[in-house]
Parts: sequence; C-alpha cells; structure tokens
Amino acid sequence: MKRILILTDKLKYSCGVTTYIYNLIKYSDPNKTEFVLIGVMGDRVTDFIELGISVYTYDSFEYYKRSIFRVFKNAFLICKISIKYKIDIIHSQNYYLANISRISQKIIQKKTVQTIHNKFPKGRLRQFYADKYIIVNKDLRTFAIKEFNIADNDIYEIECGLPIEKRIKEKSSEYLKIIVVSRLMKEKGVEVFIKAVSLLNDELKKKCSFYIAGEGDEEQKLRRLNLQLNSGIQFLGIVKDTNDLFNSAHVFVIPSYWEMEGFPITIVEAALSKNLIIASDFRGLDSYLNNNDGFIFQKKDSIQLKNILEDIIVNFNNYNERISSTYRKFSKIFNIEKMIEKTFEIYNI
Repeated sequence: MKRILILTDKLKYSCGVTTYIYNLIKYSDPNKTEFVLIGVMGDRVTDFIELGISVYTYDSFEYYKRSIFRVFKNAFLICKISIKYKIDIIHSQNYYLANISRISQKIIQKKTVQTIHNKFPKGRLRQFYADKYIIVNKDLRTFAIKEFNIADNDIYEIECGLPIEKRIKEKSSEYLKIIVVSRLMKEKGVEVFIKAVSLLNDELKKKCSFYIAGEGDEEQKLRRLNLQLNSGIQFLGIVKDTNDLFNSAHVFVIPSYWEMEGFPITIVEAALSKNLIIASDFRGLDSYLNNNDGFIFQKKDSIQLKNILEDIIVNFNNYNERISSTYRKFSKIFNIEKMIEKTFEIYNI
C-alpha cells in the first residue's frame, strides 16, 4: 500500500489541474493506494470528499497568497499530516508547493514528485524542485533540461488521461453548438472569440448557437463586450458536468494566447466527445494537435478565427472524418489507464 499526499491550489471545476488530480485518485486502485489531499477551498471540494479520501483545505496553500511566512507554516502542516497518515510520497502540483515539500523533506525524509502543468518565468523559487518530475506536455522536457539543468532520466512524460465516454450522443449537424470552456482570464483570449462571432453575418448565426462556460476576473468585462458587439453568445457560468456540455456540442474553440499553457485538458475533453477543435497557435499546442486534427489560427487574430468559423458552419459535414480521426488519436494518447500505470511506476521507483 502506497500512501500519497497530494498538494495543490484551489479545487475548482474550471481548473484542469483539479480534473487531473480527481481522475488520478478516482481511477487508482484503492487496494494499492491511499491518497490524502491538501488544497485550497474551491467549488469542487465536495467531489473529493465523496471519493472517501482525507481532504484538508488551507488558504495558505494558494499560489497567489504565497509568502515566506506561509512557506514555513505550510511545511509544518505537511510534516504533521505526513506523520499522521504515514505518507510515503509527497506529490505537488505547482512549483510553489514543490519548494515547500522540499523543505518538509529535509525533516521527514519522504520522496517527492512534482507534476509540471505549466511553464512559468524564472523567479526566486526553484521551478523544478523534487526527486522526480512528471510533465504533461512534450515541449516541457526541453525547457526543464535547458533552462533548469534537470537530468533527463528524472523527467517522465505522462499525458493527462481521461475516461472515455461510452455513449456519445448522436449529434444533428443541422444546427451547430459552438463552445468555449475556459477560465475567464485575459490571457485565455476569450475576447478574440467574442469579436470573431460578432463579425459573422446574421444568416450564418441562424445556423448555430455560441456559448462560453467558465468563470474568472474577466467575466463582467467579457459580458459587456458581448453586448456591445451584439455577438449573441450565451454565458453559462460554472459548469460542473462538462461531459454533458461537450457531448452536446459540435465545435470547441480555444483562443488562448497564454505563454504559460501546458496542454489544456479541455482540448482532450472536447476531442473525446467528438467535437471539431479550433485552437490558437499557443506555445505547446503542436505537441499533440496539428491542422490534420482540427483548425489552428494565429493568436489574437479574430478575423482568421471568423473565417474558420464561416467555413465550418457552411461545410461542417465535410469534417466528420477529421473529428473521428482526432477522437481515435486522443483516445490512445490521453488514456486514463495508461496515466495511472505510468504514474505508479514513478511512485514505485
């Protein structure tokens, strides 16, 4: 029996890291593993409690509230909980928590693992700080080796696996549902989508509906922009069950221009629900997605996105094979059983 302490930030429905942790815990063999979770209170905490694991929430673990005082306070909490549950491995989900777990390691001598979900600029804290590293995007390997001198044999590439939906609803292509699912922060580029939709003519708009799901600091600004441009997009807010949303949609758009992207799990969710993917050419995208899999447009280019949307609305049925081939490709790469197996190989080293 391995006892794993997971360290993370806010537990939220709109967070890909939260989804990754949830699937890791839910689909692991409970006869082989006991998980304990430390995170920050968010709207998805109840889901983890319902998995039957021990869950602790502390505001001091939030990345944006980090401080020297909190580093040492959190290190003490990690030591206390690790001793209580006889933890074998501390698995952190960002570099702030990895630095804290490294301090704890000096006291309690536990193995540390760090999953690298995003690329961050260099700062005062070490961005890679563990015994072993999991990267969720191929291009992060070069970044780790060149920028931080991490040994290649300490880096393990493990894609974020998702369970495959057994029953994907039949979708009529007579009326299309086009969606964005994202945290509503500036760098996610949702305003590019709103501007692109506003440029479509009314006849095309009658053939589809547009939705934005998610929450964030930019939400009110984006709602105002939608009204000002008369884009006609519906805002859904937080969507707890994204399976139903993706399964009912035809087209998924990710307009991000965030240079710190890993590989957003929403792309995988969309592909496994047989959505046609439209993505901006953000850093790291081409590790898994190219123009044979979907459509790629230049970051911040709402006119190019509008042109792609026009083509898809008129010719959607021409892209059925592209949707199917991307579904098959992603089913193999982002396999939940493969993710669990590879992760436990690291836990057992």
